[in-house]
Amino acid sequence: MKRFVELQLREFNLGVTRFLLSLFVVGASILVSCSPVGTVTPVAKETDASLQEVFQGQWKMGEGVFHVAFDDEGIGHFAWIEWKDEAFVTSRAKFNAISSEDDDEMGFISIQLEEEAEKGAYVLGAFKIIEPDSIVFWGANPFENYASLLDGGKLEGSIENPDTLSKMVVFADGEKLMREIDSFSQYFDLEEPVTMSRILP
Repeated sequence: MKRFVELQLREFNLGVTRFLLSLFVVGASILVSCSPVGTVTPVAKETDASLQEVFQGQWKMGEGVFHVAFDDEGIGHFAWIEWKDEAFVTSRAKFNAISSEDDDEMGFISIQLEEEAEKGAYVLGAFKIIEPDSIVFWGANPFENYASLLDGGKLEGSIENPDTLSKMVVFADGEKLMREIDSFSQYFDLEEPVTMSRILP
């Protein structure tokens, strides 16, 4: 397992860079911070049916518009479109979301770009449903807020680029990580929200 995680993490750093660029295109620097936090597996195996009803539809975020749908296994998929080099370009990603045990209007989300699927790289974020047609997202707080979760073998993972400004922590199991997060303000940047507004159901 340790060797598998090491191989996945080696590819993760490049994937996060491409992920950041894609999100900025649609004005959605939502699930990132100066020191990203990621997982090798998603925060949940499937998104609960009640959350599927909340997320499904067409949305606007920043200057981008995208569509969200769910497959039969409860995995979310979204696609956005951008005008680039005199042509429309479409990008795709998948995600899973899970509600917080303490507040069912808040929860966690893990996103994986289509081109990162073989590498098993997910980016971590949090959300809050503020009204039926509006959802707020927050990116992860800096590396230091998460690194202690690796102490004593509590969670399996790795610290990437430890001696650089781009250092990050990547956890092997997204579901286990969610069980350890007991404070949104400690682990997510609540000062920098990004809002997603529904266009069509």
